[in-house]
Amino acid sequence: AAWFLAASGLGLAWNVSGFWQYAVSSAQTGADLVASDTTAARAALCAGFPAWIALAFGPGVVGGVLGAIPSQTAIVVTVPAAPLVLAAFARRLVA
Repeated sequence: AAWFLAASGLGLAWNVSGFWQYAVSSAQTGADLVASDTTAARAALCAGFPAWIALAFGPGVVGGVLGAIPSQTAIVVTVPAAPLVLAAFARRLVA
């Protein structure tokens, strides 16, 4: 099942990139976005996302990464996702 390994490898790469986007977007502030040559309007839009988006995005990307790991490799991965997502949510509320 070489095709399955190839497809799951692509899926894993796609989901890891989504996780990276989540991690970066959770850490950036509006000032960070403006400093990285983003327009002020776009920075305000990105910084103004509602907190529920982080609550949906976090478990989605963690689940996607865990679900994309090929089952033939017999890797058992457990990630305490809930504390990570709640920490990101709390950070968004405070910021």
